[in-house]
Amino acid sequence: NKPKWANDRTVRKIQTSCATPNWADKQHIESVYAMAKWLSDVVGIKYHVDHVVPLRNKNVCGLHNQYNLSIRPAIDNLRKGNRTWPNMP
Repeated sequence: NKPKWANDRTVRKIQTSCATPNWADKQHIESVYAMAKWLSDVVGIKYHVDHVVPLRNKNVCGLHNQYNLSIRPAIDNLRKGNRTWPNMP
């Protein structure tokens, strides 16, 4: 469903933008995304950039910055969703 996908992508961009503090190192963030793409191309399996602490959850909201990003296989990231984070209650 292309319209739904486009809407979901727009909402995600807005959420990410709102969760990015002024002090975030945007160049570092871009390099993490570039590394995930490179890794996907070289290894042959899809990798995602994961927000360690989710950007949106009923209990916690993380920030979009260089300290809250990790690269992980897409299948693991999709399983994790926004349901887990370090030291969660």
